[in-house]
Amino acid sequence: MLSSTNSDTFKCIVPVTLWSKEPPSHCITSIILMPEHSSIVTGSREGHIIVWDVQEQWKLKPEFVYFSHNTSVDVLCEVFVTLPDSTPDLDGHFVSSDASGKMMLWNMNAATCKLTRHSQFVHTAIKYYQSTSSSTPMLLCCGRYPDILVLNPATLDSLFTLSSRRKPQWMSAFSVFSHQGCNGVKLEDESKTVRGMSTQAMACHPDNPRTLLLVTPKFWQIYDAVDMCLLVSQEAPKGTRWQSEIF
Repeated sequence: MLSSTNSDTFKCIVPVTLWSKEPPSHCITSIILMPEHSSIVTGSREGHIIVWDVQEQWKLKPEFVYFSHNTSVDVLCEVFVTLPDSTPDLDGHFVSSDASGKMMLWNMNAATCKLTRHSQFVHTAIKYYQSTSSSTPMLLCCGRYPDILVLNPATLDSLFTLSSRRKPQWMSAFSVFSHQGCNGVKLEDESKTVRGMSTQAMACHPDNPRTLLLVTPKFWQIYDAVDMCLLVSQEAPKGTRWQSEIF
């Protein structure tokens, strides 16, 4: 950091970055594909975030490097928000969360951090959800705690918590969906145990929300999301492990 003081009323601070011949280490721990496949955002074990420009034939060119977190960036999530000091353009925002509980809201188009929040909760999965019956978007979070936290994506403040009365424990994955066959209040007592030990990820198909994919290291399964009946199961080839969903 260079500073120059010519008088008591004038002070100029100029940040200087020196790059070596080798790029900084970037062991990827999280990744998201932004709208229209124009950019990819990756978080790293070192705490860095890189925004990549997707060029022809899927060639990647780094556009921005954010030295923002001091620990591993475990979760990235695209969000659609309008901030008080921003234009009505909703695109280009994402949230990052690290292993210390620090969360940051970014405007990718302006290459700026809009908000920073520190929390006692360490998130391992975050999903953006906009209900058709409400104008308020939500961030649903799970992690190293027994509940699902629901946050306001524009402020990162807590809205409410989904708590379990039956065998509360850390949640590794969840999925949010709506279906015309799911009407009325759904009670927690209607829960069902499935063969989903060490679940890595789960997601409903965007064109058929009743189809639920559940992924574990040893197998993937497809369930009917309404009654949780098993439809299809496939074990991983010998010596390999399934990692995530493809929806």
